Amino acid sequence: MRREYFIIGAVFLIIGALLLAKGLSKSDGKLTIRGGAVGFIGPIPLFGFGSDKKMLYWLLGIGFLLFLIFWLVRFAGR
Repeated sequence: MRREYFIIGAVFLIIGALLLAKGLSKSDGKLTIRGGAVGFIGPIPLFGFGSDKKMLYWLLGIGFLLFLIFWLVRFAGR
């Protein structure tokens, strides 16, 4: 396995754990739960849904960021 893939995977796991911890923390004693999903066709994020527009925009932005990372990893070694 290539070392770069391991490092990228580890970074994503750490970021995910931090985001999960932030999402589960309470503020003002009030907990709101928002969610959504993004659909990919191949490596390209094309559609999504969310509990509100702000969440949808965040998820599409993260999907696009993942697409850019995939593209850079795939074609940077050429």
